[in-house]
Amino acid sequence: LQRTKNLVDNSEEAVTYFAEKYRYIYVDEFQDTDHVQASFIWKIACGGNNTLREGSLFVVGDPKQAIYRFRGGELSVYDDIKKKMSDQIQQAEVYELDNNYRSNSEIIDWVNTKFQSQFLDNEMNYRDMQALEISEEKGECFRNSPNRQLNCTKSLARRLALST
Repeated sequence: LQRTKNLVDNSEEAVTYFAEKYRYIYVDEFQDTDHVQASFIWKIACGGNNTLREGSLFVVGDPKQAIYRFRGGELSVYDDIKKKMSDQIQQAEVYELDNNYRSNSEIIDWVNTKFQSQFLDNEMNYRDMQALEISEEKGECFRNSPNRQLNCTKSLARRLALST
């Protein structure tokens, strides 16, 4: 990783090459990203300068699932990039997905209680999850459906489409 960062830091030709080759960058599990990774991802998404190209970077992450601190993953990187994106791109949007359709309220209440104290210690904002179950009558996401995954995906897609 350090060699890649050094290459991108020291070669405009390399940045231009990667920025043209990877016009759109999608990073999943971004909560486990370290400073080195974020640095070269940002530079490529900016195309060499420090201004993010619109639509060039899409990150997905959940601070509650950060598990790679032992190898340098830092939650502050997640927040820094989220802020940089919002500062530079007027249309940048953050979707907070707080509804959990897979766990009952007892489990979610326990998780919320345990994580709130952990996030306060790390100066991170914690948002409570909500245990929800959409009824079968609505034809959406519900337990014990043979098409549950598909129904849940369609339900989420509809909700996101309606929120824009």
